[in-house]
Amino acid sequence: MKKIDFKINDETVDIIVGDESAILIRRPDAEGLMKVLLPIPVLPSHVALINDSGIAEVAYINLDENAIYFRRESFFETYLMCELITDILKKHEKTDS
Repeated sequence: MKKIDFKINDETVDIIVGDESAILIRRPDAEGLMKVLLPIPVLPSHVALINDSGIAEVAYINLDENAIYFRRESFFETYLMCELITDILKKHEKTDS
C-alpha cells in the first residue's frame, strides 16, 4: 500500500496517495460550489461515489481540468470528503497496476 498524506492549508487540502495528489478547494465559490481537482480523468463512478455519500452533491464536472464541482450537504465534513477522494485515488491505483 502506498503512503497516504494530507496537507491542510487555509484554502486547500492536498490529498496524496503514493505519487498521485488531488486538491480539495475548501472555500465555496460565489455559487456556493466547492471543487476537487484530480490527477486522473473524472469517471462516472467518481461522481456516483460522491453523490451516494450523502455529504455532497455533484453539480457538474469539468473534464478539461479533471475537476468535480459540488455542493455540500448538511452532513458535510472536510475529513469525510478527503476520505472519499482518497478512495477514488486508491481505486485508480488498483486499476492502473
